[in-house]
Amino acid sequence: PQAVYCDRKNAYVLDRELGINEIESANALLTDSYLDTVNKRFSKPPIDPVDAHVPLLPTQSLADILCRKQQRVVSRDYVVRFQNRMFQVMRSHPPTVVRPGTRVEVHTWLDGSLHVLTTGGKRLRVEEIKHEQRTSKENARLA
Repeated sequence: PQAVYCDRKNAYVLDRELGINEIESANALLTDSYLDTVNKRFSKPPIDPVDAHVPLLPTQSLADILCRKQQRVVSRDYVVRFQNRMFQVMRSHPPTVVRPGTRVEVHTWLDGSLHVLTTGGKRLRVEEIKHEQRTSKENARLA
């Protein structure tokens, strides 16, 4: 109830006292005066002026850092199941040591793409098994 009252009060102030009833004019108010006033009131200089950001190593990737990571186990037929989808681990040269029962990580990047990695961080080649390619036993189990 208090939040609703506060929102109504703020909407009244914006609409009546400032004459703002469109998003464009509200954005103009924010950039023209409001943000400067708030920054002057609440901003503080840093204790240490030295930039504390650490650069990425050449082996690091922001896409691999800023992603959702979930563990899965490779099945006996070298399939990784993830979100009602099945991915076949493909053979690679030189062969990657991935055996049935091995734990892998499935990375979902911000663009929606999926990547399967070993626990050591080595990327695996996988292909999605389409619904038509599944056996009738698998289709019955998933239905």
